[in-house]
Amino acid sequence: MLLASSYLTGAPKWVKQCSGVAKLSKGNIVACGSADILDGDVDYAASMASAVARDKLADFVLKDQKVDSKKEVSVQLPSLLKAKWVDSSRVYVLLGMDSKSSKQVKVIVQKKPSGVITPPNNQKQTPVEQKISPPTKSAAQPPLQKEITPKN
Repeated sequence: MLLASSYLTGAPKWVKQCSGVAKLSKGNIVACGSADILDGDVDYAASMASAVARDKLADFVLKDQKVDSKKEVSVQLPSLLKAKWVDSSRVYVLLGMDSKSSKQVKVIVQKKPSGVITPPNNQKQTPVEQKISPPTKSAAQPPLQKEITPKN
């Protein structure tokens, strides 16, 4: 750990503690994320670091709201960028949100698919599908009638 702390000389305290979980600090929930800078693309690294920080915020909110961790959920977070710090090879991002608003975060529990996909009854077949399996005539459809016009 001595190498890591000497490598981040001059870094803010939150950067040095970035590997931890989201925390409650001064009425805000804050989370840090970091990502490597690949091919000199700092913006991409910042985006990836933000995603890591959002995941930490989501974990905090889910634990706070006592959501079953075994279920698949979607969380809509109103987070704000608090700080960004760029090192020679990594980007660190600190995101935060008001602790009061975390109680009102929308958590959507995903329904598990049944495994059987059934198209709606009114869905029409494409021409290719009609060649493969033409639609069957149902008893409800009247038979086609040829229109006869009298000849004069």
